[in-house]
Amino acid sequence: MKNNQKYLGIFASVVVFALSGCRFRREISVSLPAESEEQIQAESNTNIEKEDDRNYLESVKLKRNDNTDLNQFAQLLLGVPTIEEAEQYKPKHFLGDYYYEKDGTVAIYNKDFAISYSDENDGMASSYNRLINPISEGTSLRGMYPKEELDSCSKEQAIQACEKYAKLCGYEGAEVSSYAITLDAVEKINEIMPVGAPGEGYEIITRGQVQQLRDEGKDSEADALEEKMDSGAERNLPWTKEYEAIILIYHLKLNDVLVDSRNQQLEIVYVPYKNKIAVLSATIPYEPEKISEKHELISKEKAMSQAVQVLGTDVKIVTLSLVYVMEYDENGDENAVPAWKINYTANNTDGFMQIASSKLIYIDAVSGFQITN
Repeated sequence: MKNNQKYLGIFASVVVFALSGCRFRREISVSLPAESEEQIQAESNTNIEKEDDRNYLESVKLKRNDNTDLNQFAQLLLGVPTIEEAEQYKPKHFLGDYYYEKDGTVAIYNKDFAISYSDENDGMASSYNRLINPISEGTSLRGMYPKEELDSCSKEQAIQACEKYAKLCGYEGAEVSSYAITLDAVEKINEIMPVGAPGEGYEIITRGQVQQLRDEGKDSEADALEEKMDSGAERNLPWTKEYEAIILIYHLKLNDVLVDSRNQQLEIVYVPYKNKIAVLSATIPYEPEKISEKHELISKEKAMSQAVQVLGTDVKIVTLSLVYVMEYDENGDENAVPAWKINYTANNTDGFMQIASSKLIYIDAVSGFQITN
């Protein structure tokens, strides 16, 4: 299934966005190379409580806290005053209680865990969805987009333009990271995988259209039409300045520690030239339900040692920070557990290979085992 289906398929399974919590059961036994330690630019973590020169932090059992204003959802994403008036934009084939298609855009609300929006006009959602998906598993977005802002739009301006969407999704006051989709960045990405730019002449095809054909018994026509969905990026149109954009990723905090998980984040692609968003994907925020006793954390040096054991010594560790990640317990409940987030690159890489080699690894800050997605 093509890339923009991650925003539609989110309502089929929460697994798409969840961290599985699978771990490699390895003991920490490798010494950290001196040169690797010198390469660390450890981020400040004033949120760690000190006790007897040791670090402690709680794990947290979570529950969804959905305070979504459905009228505001209708106003911001569909341009109508109330959710009742949005009924006119539901396709004939039922695709969900709150699934809407209007003028080339798709807006979806799922009361259990998610909000999404995509603008298919000019093939925008198709192109940007390709660009915000990591090139390979574990690839860092910062490696793909080293700049935080565009010549035409600062990080602060982008955040201000999207403030109303952050409030709608429950991420007001969250910590925001920005990634500038510049022409230079896209050019390097195109050396690895071709991604065409948005542009005029794109035929918009929606799930509603496809399902309507199936309801009429026209499966072959539906299959042919479905093949054309999400094909804007495949037209290989050249990129121009007007389609430069900024990716904004919002993360909330627990115990003043960042929750670094796709299972609790808001992601927006803002296109300054158009002064509009092309893609929005948000999970409904969690709130603490039960806080465990404090756990003693392994040191960052031990975390780096484990990373070296998993990755080998031919890597350069760039940054290290303490975060929460999401894991399922034996009862299927979601918990936020402390982890060391390590950004690293492979040594002796340059050019576009630096993009693919800039990656992340997470080490459980209590057990010392690797956490894998």
